[in-house]
Amino acid sequence: GLLEENEKVILEKLEKLNEHPQYFVPIIWAGSIVKRARRANMIKDDYALKVLLEELVKFRSNCGALIGYDWINIPLVYTQVVTLAVYTFLISTTMGRQFLDPAKDASHRLDYYVPVFSILQFLFYMGWLKVAEVLLNPFGEDDDDFEVNYLVDRNL
Repeated sequence: GLLEENEKVILEKLEKLNEHPQYFVPIIWAGSIVKRARRANMIKDDYALKVLLEELVKFRSNCGALIGYDWINIPLVYTQVVTLAVYTFLISTTMGRQFLDPAKDASHRLDYYVPVFSILQFLFYMGWLKVAEVLLNPFGEDDDDFEVNYLVDRNL
C-alpha cells in the first residue's frame, strides 16, 4: 500500500525487462527523496544528508549480499568429501586405537573396550558435519526457517 499506481507499473516494467532482481530501485527512489528534502531545506545540513545517503548505500549493499548468499550455494562435492572423511575417521579410529601388545601373546587379539574419547571426537565431528549441511542452504527450506525470498519480495 506504499506504492502509488504509477510506481507499481514502473517496477513491473523493470521486472519484465530484466531477469535480475530489482531490489535497488526503491533504494534509489528513497535516495532521490532524501536529496529533494535537502533542496527543500527539510534536512538542515549536508552532514545529515551524507549520513542518510550512507545508510541507504549500506542497506543496498546488504541487500546485494543477501541475494548473493541465496544464489551461490556451496558446491556439493565439499559436503561429500567432508562426509566421507568423517565416516572414514570413525572406522579408522575404531580399529586404529585398539591396544595390541604383541609381547603379551602371539594371537594378537583385539582389546575390546569402549573408546570414550574417540566417541566424543566422532560426536563433535558429526555435529560440525550437520552444521555444514545446514550451511548448504543458509535460509533453509524447513518450517522453522525464515522465508527470505518472500520477505524480500514483500518489502519490494
